Amino acid sequence: MRQMTYYLLAEENLEGTEQYGVRVESETGDRAEVRKVTISSRSILELMGLLMRNTVTPVSLRDVIEDWLAW
Repeated sequence: MRQMTYYLLAEENLEGTEQYGVRVESETGDRAEVRKVTISSRSILELMGLLMRNTVTPVSLRDVIEDWLAW
């Protein structure tokens, strides 16, 4: 099984609201990130848990987040 590292991204928009995203990096150096997924800290933590439990890779990160947002 490949080792993945997951990062929570946080940035402040012009209105002063925090926006959260995710970065995933594999042990081989592949990486992907999706910024500005949500403004909810609770939601991003739920998403991070989902990503880690299912060992989501950089290749599938965007698809998983799109499905999660549509759900």
